[in-house]
Amino acid sequence: MLPLLYLHGLSTGDFVPALEQFLGSPAGLSPATVTRLTQQWQADHAAFMDRDLSEVDYVYVWADGIRTSPADAARRTRW
Repeated sequence: MLPLLYLHGLSTGDFVPALEQFLGSPAGLSPATVTRLTQQWQADHAAFMDRDLSEVDYVYVWADGIRTSPADAARRTRW
């Protein structure tokens, strides 16, 4: 949850009141702790993005579709 709050623009000083509202009690995270955690997450992200994928095969499935409802069909036939 903390990375999400950070990505949505909360400053380190805003985490404690935001978490207090969310959790119903003080979370005990100081701005220094949030800064330290953020630096660690950034380092983890950089390591993840720089990992070697040359020896790894990934399989994926692409699915695409259009969902319509009877109301959509009725609107289309009136045109």
